[in-house]
Amino acid sequence: MTLAPVGSGGSKEDATVAPEYEFAIPGEIEAPAYGVRLRVEVDQTVSGKPPKTTRLRNWKAGDRVTLRYSSGPRKVKEVLERLRITGTKRTLWPVLEVEGRIVWMRGAELEPESGLRVMATEL
Repeated sequence: MTLAPVGSGGSKEDATVAPEYEFAIPGEIEAPAYGVRLRVEVDQTVSGKPPKTTRLRNWKAGDRVTLRYSSGPRKVKEVLERLRITGTKRTLWPVLEVEGRIVWMRGAELEPESGLRVMATEL
């Protein structure tokens, strides 16, 4: 597990410095800054090469996710508005990125990534 500080952009979302966690897949990470423990498993029945690493990080402007049963990608900002997440809760809202694509977001059911299974528990 690697822990690296984030927050040099100067935007409103960067007002609170959020840690960024990198870990290997398959693997498990405990992220007390976000109050979550994640476990990522690889489905061996799906052909193809599994990704090597993943990052648990804070959402940032421009991030997009594909919600399960939706017609296309949505901005994380819009999803947070629909979830009625505001204020300080919104400043530290974790997403899990695998090879540039967000595959997990707290509080939202995303379209599953082929060959990956993400399990989250609150700390």
